[in-house]
Amino acid sequence: MSIKFRRAKSFCTLGSILLLTASLAKAQEVNYESIGFSREVPATLPALQQDHTYDVRGIVTSQINNAFISKEHADDLKAAFTGNTLAINFGKLIQVDDQGDLHVIALIQAFKFIGPNPYNAQQSLAQVAVHTTVYDRYGRKVFINPYESSQVAVPASSIDFKNNKRASLALFAQKAITESLVPLQNKIYGYQGKFSTSLAYLNGVKKFPELKELKEQINGLQSTLKKNGIEAYLEQAKPYLSQWQTLANYQGEGNASEVRRAALQNLAVTNLLQGNYKEAMAYVEQYKPIDKSIRQMMGLISYKNSEELESMIRAFTPELQEETASQLAVLSTPEVMDRYKYYLIPKTKIVIESGRNAGTYEGLVKVFRSEPYYQSKEKNGMVELPSTTDLSVCLPSTGNGPETWVWGSTIKSFQDENGKEYLIRKFGSAITGGATYYLLQNTYQSPKLVVYQSLVPGNTEYLMMKKGDEKGVRSTLLNARKNMLEYLSDCPAIGTKYANSQTPINLQEVAEAYTACK
Repeated sequence: MSIKFRRAKSFCTLGSILLLTASLAKAQEVNYESIGFSREVPATLPALQQDHTYDVRGIVTSQINNAFISKEHADDLKAAFTGNTLAINFGKLIQVDDQGDLHVIALIQAFKFIGPNPYNAQQSLAQVAVHTTVYDRYGRKVFINPYESSQVAVPASSIDFKNNKRASLALFAQKAITESLVPLQNKIYGYQGKFSTSLAYLNGVKKFPELKELKEQINGLQSTLKKNGIEAYLEQAKPYLSQWQTLANYQGEGNASEVRRAALQNLAVTNLLQGNYKEAMAYVEQYKPIDKSIRQMMGLISYKNSEELESMIRAFTPELQEETASQLAVLSTPEVMDRYKYYLIPKTKIVIESGRNAGTYEGLVKVFRSEPYYQSKEKNGMVELPSTTDLSVCLPSTGNGPETWVWGSTIKSFQDENGKEYLIRKFGSAITGGATYYLLQNTYQSPKLVVYQSLVPGNTEYLMMKKGDEKGVRSTLLNARKNMLEYLSDCPAIGTKYANSQTPINLQEVAEAYTACK
C-alpha cells in the first residue's frame, strides 16, 4: 500500500495517517465478556474437623483514643464479657465454657451504634471492629482475622439500650465475632462459592474470518452458561477447543499476541470449568508472559486476567494444612489466654543493674504483647501514628509476692537456658511512622556477625551487628535494603548478588555469606 503526499492537502493527508494509525492500533484487540458460576471450594484445614468444641473469651480495647468506641460503651462491654456470657455460632462446633478443642479470643477494637436499618425495620445496625484469634488445643494459632463491618445487624426487638444496655452491646459483639469466624469455617469444611471470570474475543477482525468466529462463539457460550449451566457450556465448547489451541500459537497477520491472549484465556477458563485444573494452570503459565494489565477507575485499579485465573485455580486446588502428630501438652483456656496476652520465655536469666529492681532474676519471663494496631475509619483518612511505648516485662518471681513489671529498656542482659540472647530496642521514629520497642532474639552468631530478629510485637524487624559494633544496622521504613548492603560493603560478593532489587533477601543466607567472605 502506498500513500502519496501533496503539500496543498497536507492536513488531510495527516488526518488520513492518524486515522489509519488508529485503525491499525485497534486491529485484533482483545475484549472480555464476564461470566459467573458456582463451585465447591475444598477445605484447607480438614484436620480441624476432628475438633468438636470451642470456648470464647471477649476483650475490649484499652486504646480508647484510637477507636470510635466511647469509654462508657467500653466499660459496659467489659462488664458484659465478665463471666464468659458470650454466645456465638461457629459452624458445626459446640460452645463450651472452658477447655474447648479450639479457643476463640475476640478483641473488640471499635463500636458505634447506628440505629434502625433504613431498609429493614426489623433490624438494628452497629459498626463493629473485632480482631479475632483462634488457637488449637495445644496453644498454636490457627486463624487471625481483623474484621470490621458497619452493617452488623441484630433483631431490633432484642435491642434495649435504655433498660438493658450491656446485653444489647453484647448481642452486637456476638454477631460480629460470629461473622469474623466465617472464613475459618470455610477453611475447615469447605464451602459453595460464587465466582466470576471472563471469556475473550477480538475486535478489528473483519479481514480474518477465522478470528471473527470467536465473538459468535463467546456470545453463545456466555448465554448457554447463564441459562443452562456448566455442563451445557462444556458440551457446546467442545468443537471450539481445537481452534482455540491453534490460535494459542497464532503467528499470522496483525497483533499475534492479542490473538494468543484471547485463545489462552478461553482455554484456561474452559478447563477450569471442567475441573481440569492441571491443564488450566498450564494454559495460564503460557498466558502470563504475554498478558497485559487492565486498568479501571483512571488507573486506580489494575489487574491481569492471567493472575486472577491463577488465584482462582489455587483456591480450587489448595495445599492441605495437615495437623501433624503432636507431643505437645494440651493447654487450659487460661494458659491459652496467657499466650495471647504475653510472649512467654521459660528458664531465663535477666540482669538489671540499677534502680529499685536492680538484681539478677531467673525463671519464666512474660513480655506483654501490645494490641494489634487499629486505625479508625472515622478519622477521614488521617493516619494516626502509634505512640512510643516501652515494652512491659514481668520479671521471674522470687517468691509468692505480687508480680514485678519493669520497662524493657531497663534490662541490661537477657538470655534463655540455652544461652541465646535477647535485646529490647526501639525502631522507627515519629517522623517515619511511629517509634516502637521490639523484643529481638539472637538468630545467628559468628565471629564476624550477629543477627537479631524481632519476636514482639511482630516478626518484621531485624538488627545486624559486626563484631565490636554496638550500633549495627537495622531494618527501617525507608532504604532498609540499601542500608544493609552498604553496611556489608566490605564483602563485595554480597553487593553483587543482591544488586538486582528484585532479588529477595534472606537474612540467614546474607549472614552466612558475610561470615564466609574472605
